[in-house]
Amino acid sequence: MDWLVSSRRPVSLIFVAFLFIAASTKAQLNSNEDEATQFLKDLDPIYLREANAQMVTRWQSITDITTEHSQEELKVEASNAFLNNIDITGGSNQQLIYSNLWSCCPWLVVLYLCDHLCPTVLQIAANVKFLAFQKEAWTNVTKFDYSGFNDLDVKREFQYLNIIGPAALDSEDAQRYTTLSKEMENIYNEAVVCKMDDPNVCVTLDPALTDIMATSTDYNELEYIWTEWHANAGKPVREKYIEFVALSNKAAELNGYKDMGSLWNEYYLYEGYSEDEFKAAIEELWQTVKPLYEQLYTYVRKILSSTIYKDQLQRFGRLPAHVLGNMWAQSWGNIAKHVLPYPDAPAVDATPGMIAKNYTAKKMFELSEKFFYDLGLGNMTQTFWDKSTIEKPDDGRKVACHASAEEFFFGPGSDTDIREDWRIKMCTTITQEDFVTVHHEMGHIQYFMNYRNQHWVFRNGANPGFHEAIGDTIALAVSTPAHLKKLNLIPAKTTTKTKPRIDNLPELPAGLSEQDLNYLLSQALEKIAFIPFGYLMDKWRWSVFDGSTNDTNLNENWWKLRQELQGLRPPVNRSESDFDPGAKYHIPANVEYIRYFVSYIIQFQFYESLCKEAAQFDPTNPELPLYKCDFDGSKEAGSKLKYSPTLYDVITEFKSKFSHKKQLFRALLEPGFSKPWPDALEALTGSRIMNATSLLAYFEPLMKWLEEANVDECLGWNCESFAADYMENEYETTTSYLYNQATIAEWNYETNLTEANGQNATEWSVKVANHIKTSWEEYLTQFEYESFEDESLKRQIELLQTLGVAALSDEDLTNRTTVINNMMNQYSSAKICPYDKKSSCKEEEKLSLEPGIESVLAESTDYDELNYVWSEWRKVASRPMVHDYEQYVELNNKVAKANGKEDMSVLWKEPYETEDFQQQLENILVQTKPLFEKLHAYTRMKLRERYGEDKIPKDKSPIPASLLGNMWAQTWENLYTLLAPYPDAPTVDVTQEMIKQKWTANKMFRVSEEFYISLGLLPMPTCYGNDSMIEKPTDGREVVCHASAWDFSDGKDFRIKMCTGIDMADLITVHHEQGHIQYDEQYKDQPVTFRDGANPGFHEAIGDVMALSVATPKHLNKIGLLIDYTVSTETDLNFLMKTALEKVTFLPFAYVMDNWRWGVFQGKYNSSNWMDSWMHLSETYQGIVPPSIRYQDDFDPGAKYHIAADVEYSRYFVANVLQFQIHKALCVEAGEFDPADPEKPLYRCDIYESREAGLIMETLLKAGLSKPWRETLLEAIGTSELDPSAILDYFKPLETYLDQELKKAEEMIGWETKYKEFYREGERYPVGDNTVPIIVGCVLAALVVIVIIAYFIGRSRNNKRRKALHGNDNPTAVTLE
Repeated sequence: MDWLVSSRRPVSLIFVAFLFIAASTKAQLNSNEDEATQFLKDLDPIYLREANAQMVTRWQSITDITTEHSQEELKVEASNAFLNNIDITGGSNQQLIYSNLWSCCPWLVVLYLCDHLCPTVLQIAANVKFLAFQKEAWTNVTKFDYSGFNDLDVKREFQYLNIIGPAALDSEDAQRYTTLSKEMENIYNEAVVCKMDDPNVCVTLDPALTDIMATSTDYNELEYIWTEWHANAGKPVREKYIEFVALSNKAAELNGYKDMGSLWNEYYLYEGYSEDEFKAAIEELWQTVKPLYEQLYTYVRKILSSTIYKDQLQRFGRLPAHVLGNMWAQSWGNIAKHVLPYPDAPAVDATPGMIAKNYTAKKMFELSEKFFYDLGLGNMTQTFWDKSTIEKPDDGRKVACHASAEEFFFGPGSDTDIREDWRIKMCTTITQEDFVTVHHEMGHIQYFMNYRNQHWVFRNGANPGFHEAIGDTIALAVSTPAHLKKLNLIPAKTTTKTKPRIDNLPELPAGLSEQDLNYLLSQALEKIAFIPFGYLMDKWRWSVFDGSTNDTNLNENWWKLRQELQGLRPPVNRSESDFDPGAKYHIPANVEYIRYFVSYIIQFQFYESLCKEAAQFDPTNPELPLYKCDFDGSKEAGSKLKYSPTLYDVITEFKSKFSHKKQLFRALLEPGFSKPWPDALEALTGSRIMNATSLLAYFEPLMKWLEEANVDECLGWNCESFAADYMENEYETTTSYLYNQATIAEWNYETNLTEANGQNATEWSVKVANHIKTSWEEYLTQFEYESFEDESLKRQIELLQTLGVAALSDEDLTNRTTVINNMMNQYSSAKICPYDKKSSCKEEEKLSLEPGIESVLAESTDYDELNYVWSEWRKVASRPMVHDYEQYVELNNKVAKANGKEDMSVLWKEPYETEDFQQQLENILVQTKPLFEKLHAYTRMKLRERYGEDKIPKDKSPIPASLLGNMWAQTWENLYTLLAPYPDAPTVDVTQEMIKQKWTANKMFRVSEEFYISLGLLPMPTCYGNDSMIEKPTDGREVVCHASAWDFSDGKDFRIKMCTGIDMADLITVHHEQGHIQYDEQYKDQPVTFRDGANPGFHEAIGDVMALSVATPKHLNKIGLLIDYTVSTETDLNFLMKTALEKVTFLPFAYVMDNWRWGVFQGKYNSSNWMDSWMHLSETYQGIVPPSIRYQDDFDPGAKYHIAADVEYSRYFVANVLQFQIHKALCVEAGEFDPADPEKPLYRCDIYESREAGLIMETLLKAGLSKPWRETLLEAIGTSELDPSAILDYFKPLETYLDQELKKAEEMIGWETKYKEFYREGERYPVGDNTVPIIVGCVLAALVVIVIIAYFIGRSRNNKRRKALHGNDNPTAVTLE
């Protein structure tokens, strides 16, 4: 609930003018107290009539805000009325007053009439009439010197009538003050936010933005709305507010106050109680409540960060201001549904009950009336029922729906002694919220009714906070479960236990039910969460008014206070050009706010007193806690609000009239503002000071529960210097050393696969993990890094909030490392017999994956041989690791849970800082799918030409995975010779030329290094020096041949491990791996945390960017490998085909790799359907099927290194997209690409020797991980999102060619699902794959004939099957149908 300016006293904008006129009036001062008393007595009914007239027109305006005239029409009509002395109210006795006012200050009249948002001229006239009266009354008030008066009431009345306010300004300043005030309020009222997904639709704060802030859990949506609202409502106010403050302070000084803050605080002061004491009391109250607020804050942060905002919030950091259900985080009630400890416990919500009982607005008000009546207070008057608006009109009128209670000062009729006209305006809905609001507003009416016999100036709360406190006190009672149960609006019994929101919540305290705890927390979210905000609003403005906050630090000090008092940070970075305070209504509208802080404290004092009187609270009785109190029906409680005097009291009161002693009173409401507020407080509570004891008593059970719930949680925030020292010294030094030693050990193992080396690598991995875990537990997670000013430090700690594998126990960590090493060893050491010796071969004849098996897949065109090596490799390399992988999955999900994530898929996606990461990858595939499908159809067509229609039918069949030139069909470039559009054109495969020129591995590395140097980048001699491994060892060592680049974390040792082959593919790979090394060298001076790619895909993309240039015919020609090269369409299409077979075909494979693993980690797939799901995804995205029957216990995913080695694969997908974006930017900078020049297409670009392109690369690389990748990308190439459009642009000529060829051949595009034909439930029959399974009983000599017959029958069946399988010796192979 937000608060607007109180409508309980008519306040006209032109009150400024009246005071200004009065301030200039000088008269003989009268010190006669009797005459002064009579003057006030005579003045009061006049005031009442004038105030009533203004309220009548105000009521008309707020209950019908339909625009009747345009602003220009109002201006003309009002101006003409004044200039012609026409009484636009219909009378004639005020013409002279209007005329005089116009002649005195026409600027004010025009300004007010033209700009003030009054819907009718009638209201404008009423305001002017009231102004004229006040002008005359003020002139008479200032004739009295009241300083020596004895009657304290009379003296007090004159005291407050003599506060001039801004009217003390001279005419010019007053005009400017009024103009600024109106302009600021207009900016706020007219501010809108355009929808993030539709910038053409813009909405206002209420109700649209308020509803979104209250209900949405979309972090980015809330951040956007928060940011845009503060930009549109707050930022434009800044300069105006600075000028407004100066004028306000000038007015305050003319009133005798040091600044406007002191003038505001005057209404809380009394004799002997100074402003400093008041401010000290407010600070003391806050310090008393702060421990409870910190506990509430910590609990809310823990729940939000582990549930709906798990990926956005840090458990030990400051909460961002936009996720707490309210635009200003002033109260947090709207997030109750997300944080209540027992979400399934019966709700304290009367809404369903009221609806079921057919409640109406009228009934809700009648129940409220009965509540007050049963306390001994008065019923509502007939006028109240006749004239209030309690429902939204259905006659087409627009109303100001914000609930408000209005006082008309007297009525009905013209007799000012009849005072029965009070009304409520409210568009009531049948909800719990409005049920409470009705009682709140009627609390205001009761206050009106009880102080109605006071003079006009005293018809207000005892201080500005009292009026709100009365309604809130009543709301505390009527919202209790006890009261709602009494009304049969919620179930009476709530004993059923429910599941807590999260694990490890403490047990309920004795006597506290789940519903009670939820209720207390809900109340705290509304009440306790508000208190620091209620304080900071005016604490900030006090500092603005006294000059300690000025135009150089307005926003800075605002956020310092928000951090100090609320523990909040802005959702996005803020600067001094922003003006976030101005985005809160009360700042531009200049409404004092400490009243609400006061109200939130004293309402609990009121409540405790009434509960004690009603015998519903006894601090010594645990059965009568304060929070359960419902004082409904207690006349004793009611007497503290409205006292019924005895005869003795009447006599005592009469005697007091003749005494100078302070008059006492025994009830809160009747005195209104006529006494200092401590008198009123004492009458109700027995105490003359505001204190938070009652508030703490109310929330004591919650406080105890929260303290237990928040054990081991961080309750503080400010440790930046400590964090900096730790990160720069201990963490940096120790981490770099351990990384270096662990990398050396892992290098030794992968270049010499021995048990001893493996054990040593494991031991160092454990040491690293233990260090990271200790740092994480004792330091990193304790920092509230989001509030740090050092952005670099902030990001380092942010990146280290996820602990990773080190979160495991020592035993689990060791097991996980062992399992991964087992799988890698299985993969790396796997060998098969050659096809021509498949039945039996010697060990030395066996083929390893690299280069033997890969060569067969790349070069063979024997359908059966390809099927054999594809199937046999999986039999020996991956099928045996299935049980290890089961353990691996279990351990990886333990890692995720130890890091507070649901499963490992969440942890893997986290470094991409993209909430819908998987969907974004899906979207990229959707955009590139048409191109891939055409390439797939063209490939299928060409394979049919090679293998025949009996093996590759002319339909929409998937392609057998063994035929695509690669063990995993991840890239198809080995089919280039088959698929080249122009096979007779010069080839872009320079392998034979490299062999012819006798290239060596060393030369390939030197040529690659020279490419980087030509761009102005760093040399990389160590990456292929003596310590590196760039060729497969010939000394008998088993090694991991998979190419990889290594950073040894010492700033000088960088190596590549690769079993280099002399071919074009490895030439590209060398450039790729040196891209990793270049990246490592460029960011080597960054802190250890930043020595990584901007996201996991960046490292892969950098080398691939270079490869896009290196693989061009232009570049291959430059380095002498493509002889007699000339540009031609044929060569271009051949080149594009070769590149597409590597790049375009790779995207779906890369997605399958992690899509499958995400599903495994999430539990979507288990070991019983791993093969089924892998085949399904491979077919769905790649359009392939296995060439042989697969069984449940096969494990084809493990036949890929990255599965066995625990390497997340989305990085390669991201890199494949990113490389084209970066390549395009570099090509533009190098002058190699111009979209307007057909002679400079993107696919021909070679950035070799471009220093300009090199500068972009240097910018991209040096940053490492020091910035979010989008910032790095934006800074380097001017874009911040992944975009596959560059891929489509690059291959557009090829796509056109494919369209033509497919159309010509009438080839169908796409594929139908057939993978189930290749899958069998259950485990594979345990007989060798190269024999026909024959079940033979006991071999007995007497049954030899039967055995022979059985043998021939089996042979006959096998021959038939071979015929069906086209002679394939592999009994698990089937044909495509």
